[in-house]
Amino acid sequence: MDFSQKTQDPKKIQPEKRIKERRNFKPNVGAIGEKIKNFFNNIPIPIKLKKLAPLVAISVVLLILLVGFIYLNTALLVKVKIYVEAKEVSIEREFQGDENIKEIDFENLKIPVKSESVEKSRSTK
Repeated sequence: MDFSQKTQDPKKIQPEKRIKERRNFKPNVGAIGEKIKNFFNNIPIPIKLKKLAPLVAISVVLLILLVGFIYLNTALLVKVKIYVEAKEVSIEREFQGDENIKEIDFENLKIPVKSESVEKSRSTK
């Protein structure tokens, strides 16, 4: 390390310029594929099974797709509509007329009553 700059006048010291390197953040697909290939090559599996593994994997996937397709097209799908018979519902209650209340009282079963008297005059023709 060079400490000679620390003993110099601070005004004379030139700051060092740092150069930033651009990084390539795009993944290298070939390198990733190579890593996966190396990983599977390091697994101790007989060569015969390594050659049959892709064939078996593809066959299993195709079989699952075929079974799913057949199930969706042939499985029983039932749509049921249930029609309920409509019946009239009525509740009959008897209310007592009361001149002292102004609104209908459902708890005591009372209804306001108005008493009016109308007289018709007789006219002779």
